[in-house]
Amino acid sequence: MLASFPFKEHFAGGLLFSAFNAATIGGLADSFAVGALFGNPLRIKWPAFMGTRVIERNRSRLIHELGHMVQHELLTTDHINARLQEYSISAILIKYLREHGGQQHITEIAERLAGELASRTDEHELAKVLQDLLFSNAEVFQLADLAADLADWTIRNGYDEYIIHFLLSELIRVVESERFRLILEQLVSSALASYEQGKFRRQFVNLAAGLEPEALSGKIQAKIADFLREMQVPDHPERVKLKLKMEQYILNLRYDPDWRAAIEQSKNKLLLALKEHVRLDPFVRGMLDALLHTSPEIMQQQEGGRPVLSSWLGRKVDQTISRFESDTKLLDSFDRAVRGVLLQWIEQKHSFIAKVVTDKLNTYSQEELVAMVRDKAGKDLQYIRLNGLVIGGLVGVLLYLVSFVVGGLSR
Repeated sequence: MLASFPFKEHFAGGLLFSAFNAATIGGLADSFAVGALFGNPLRIKWPAFMGTRVIERNRSRLIHELGHMVQHELLTTDHINARLQEYSISAILIKYLREHGGQQHITEIAERLAGELASRTDEHELAKVLQDLLFSNAEVFQLADLAADLADWTIRNGYDEYIIHFLLSELIRVVESERFRLILEQLVSSALASYEQGKFRRQFVNLAAGLEPEALSGKIQAKIADFLREMQVPDHPERVKLKLKMEQYILNLRYDPDWRAAIEQSKNKLLLALKEHVRLDPFVRGMLDALLHTSPEIMQQQEGGRPVLSSWLGRKVDQTISRFESDTKLLDSFDRAVRGVLLQWIEQKHSFIAKVVTDKLNTYSQEELVAMVRDKAGKDLQYIRLNGLVIGGLVGVLLYLVSFVVGGLSR
């Protein structure tokens, strides 16, 4: 503007002077407006009617509107459901089991549970009872009734509580492991990246709400562990439901024809294979002794030197996982069931989303909130200044041309 000022009496110089003059005014005005968002431009305390310190003066309304926007526009139940449909829960589970030690964890838990139960069993009495039942009354007794009686005996003597407590303790140990947290962190990071898609508003909201993979994975891990610890209380609602399901299984063993028929068929095949060749009493006693005393002569086998129990459980766990990952109907049913549970929980807790966001934003000081907005929106706000320069310059050119034409006509 200063360089073109001496030539403003000429057409080209006047045109440039008018453009630069208007661009300067437009740029300074927009710079003042942008600065007014964050504080007092030029560090001068301007009167209230100038509209400075926009974020500071509207802090409460801004935080409230952000919370409302997250709950009712960004993280609606429909949007969350659509995101959940993009993920295969069963694929994540299979990946954990196959690639991140989940299969080994399950096998270890099964081994420890079997060992604990075997150590608390009177193997000689059990062998004698089973032999009498199986061989002396093979054509009379119903294996389904025996299984139901054993289950009833387990519940009456409190072994079911011990089994549930043991399983919960082992699950807590797995959940609190660093490997499990890393898997959660990877899943959360992938979900956030898929949700944000590089968009500023979503990145800003996630950062403001403290939705960071490391922090979220730690919270989720802690929530799961706390829930499992709560279930260790005998009167916990979910534990009560689990025991009710166990009782329902016992009823199925007694009264469901399909269950009973399948068990009887398995019993007949087993008896046919054992009756002529194996004495049940020494067989059961020997197997239980092997599990109890774990002597190298009994426990060690040729297969890699692994104990019999470990080899058998390892094969069974591997077969179960293989059947699970190859059964598409079962995988689809599993995914639908998990999504249904998640959506039900989300619908129940959806009203807390706005509270979580506002509570998190309220922890920021005035300076931190302004700095966070400036950091996230600063580059975009530069375009306002550039637009002021460009539009101002174009308006200056237009005004000069109009005045030049009008002045020429008037002469």
